[in-house]
Amino acid sequence: MRIRTALAHLAFKVAFSTLLPAAAMAAAPVYTIQGFAPGTALKTFEGVNASGVVVGDSDHGGKGTLADGVVTDLRHSGGGSSGMTFINDLGDVAMTQRDLSAPHGSIASLFIDGQRTRLTKMGTAAGINSKRQVVGLDSGFSRPVIYDNGAYRRLRLLKKDQGSIPSGINDDGVVVGVALEGNKSRPALWDASGEPHYLGSVSKVGYGTARAINNLGQVVGCTDVIGCYVFEAGHFEHLPPAGALGWIDVRGISSSGIVLGVASASDDVVYCQGESHVLEDLIAGDEHGHWELWAWAIGPAGHIVGSGRRDGVPMWFLATLASDCGAH
Repeated sequence: MRIRTALAHLAFKVAFSTLLPAAAMAAAPVYTIQGFAPGTALKTFEGVNASGVVVGDSDHGGKGTLADGVVTDLRHSGGGSSGMTFINDLGDVAMTQRDLSAPHGSIASLFIDGQRTRLTKMGTAAGINSKRQVVGLDSGFSRPVIYDNGAYRRLRLLKKDQGSIPSGINDDGVVVGVALEGNKSRPALWDASGEPHYLGSVSKVGYGTARAINNLGQVVGCTDVIGCYVFEAGHFEHLPPAGALGWIDVRGISSSGIVLGVASASDDVVYCQGESHVLEDLIAGDEHGHWELWAWAIGPAGHIVGSGRRDGVPMWFLATLASDCGAH
């Protein structure tokens, strides 16, 4: 745990446990963690699917997947990549690759069973769902586009929209991202038919982001009026602080509504059923603080991946949900 906040966490946990009944403390999820030293797995852990399969940089210059301790390289995934890599529950991978022949120097690629399809009308990839639909920016970098079984569908812009940037897609084909207005952005959603919608007005919601969406239709992001939030069925729920640590950004959301993000002291935080917790406090058997964690992504089943240190030794990690909120 980071030294600058370790004492604050400890003091809060002691005070919190004495003030609240035992039933309230049972809401926190519990994680088990597996560490991977450099050279024993992937070079980076960038995403994870519901089965715990991890995707990231391979030691052989491209991308790869890690499943049950076995690394599988993705052929033709080298040549340079930019941005994050995404994996769906089938094990398919979407990514952005550098391509000097493309209009803006990059192209999206889709890997199914290790075979690459170059998405020639998509400049960057921003997500993939279990129907093998890939969302990203079109090759002109002007608006979101969905690739679906060989066909491309450009999404409409909102009335005042000067450009849109997608950030995720769920299995219903609903896309979230931002609509640009000058040098500011507003959280936006495109429904399954491709119709665009703002997530509320500027006066009530403000400017900000919509980072991810799960299959329940829950959207997470942050704005300058609400702060970090979960949006569902037209309602915004503000993400409460983890002790004295307020949320400053959101990484993603699981299928059951567990939210991963970053707090004001650069600690990773997890929200579940009305409460926020520092991720390092949820690691089973780590009461002595062996782990320092920097989480990158959360998967549909609540797995969390990222980089860290165990007793000062750099490692990549896979954290698996051992018990969900209120299950223990």
